[in-house]
Amino acid sequence: MMAIESDGNLSSLNGETASPWVIKADGTSGGRGIRVANTSEESEQYFLELAQHPGLIELTKRLLLNRDRGWILSEGKQAQRGIIAQSFINGRPANCAAVCWKGELLAWICVEVIQSQGPKEPATVVQVVEGTEMARAAKRIAKRLKLSGFFGLDFVIENGTGLIYLIEMNPRCTPPCPLPLGWGRDLVAALYTQLTGKPMQDRPCVTNKSIIAYFPQCSEGDGTITDSRMADGVFYDVPEGEPELVQELLHPWSSRSYLGQLLDWLREISGRKRVLTTCVFEDAMASIKTNSAVDAIPSQLRSN
Repeated sequence: MMAIESDGNLSSLNGETASPWVIKADGTSGGRGIRVANTSEESEQYFLELAQHPGLIELTKRLLLNRDRGWILSEGKQAQRGIIAQSFINGRPANCAAVCWKGELLAWICVEVIQSQGPKEPATVVQVVEGTEMARAAKRIAKRLKLSGFFGLDFVIENGTGLIYLIEMNPRCTPPCPLPLGWGRDLVAALYTQLTGKPMQDRPCVTNKSIIAYFPQCSEGDGTITDSRMADGVFYDVPEGEPELVQELLHPWSSRSYLGQLLDWLREISGRKRVLTTCVFEDAMASIKTNSAVDAIPSQLRSN
């Protein structure tokens, strides 16, 4: 991995590392700031594309629909977005959600992605795994950086070798964070205990299923999950007792409004509207366990 600040860095990358490369823009999410370059010409094109600030349509959407004023102001102060390039790893995604306090890892949830909205898009269905190597990476990073709070690590499990590569860190709550999945996997309870000094409460596990479908990307009966291997073993992470929140997540105001529909139309005629195609990772599907992975207590990590 290397930071890309100019075309000169790209020339160095093209001379030292075999393609393809993954070009990423800092501060983006949902796969919007990721491009896979197979040639030096593509890497230069994607660098120029991602280094630019958002256009008028995107800024309008953020201000009026997403109401994301704070991020626009902070981004506007930067002369150029941070851009990095990484060697492409042919594999399937996995991630670790963790919570820590002053460098000590308190609890974590490791998952392998079974299904996503696309090859580079967010996960929709995951399987909880022990993830010893991922958790060990989280422990080392938390200790080295003396972190406190929630963070997430993204990995790629290489096809054929099974090697796990850390590709990204996100300083925020990730989808598994609010789920109480038993001892060692209840991140909210672990942080609450640390902050209050009260004994850890043994909250019941929200599900005994190891496969979790993230809401609102997936909801039961919407046809998103079509593989019979997941038919009866999926927990849908739908907020309980909050029907208004459920409806807002399923049908956000930004999509319902006339302005949102207009912006979608402009994206479509300009060719900028993303078309998402469901991606199922067969290697992860083949590893689906017959017994629940949630019931297993995460093994204690060594101090190293």
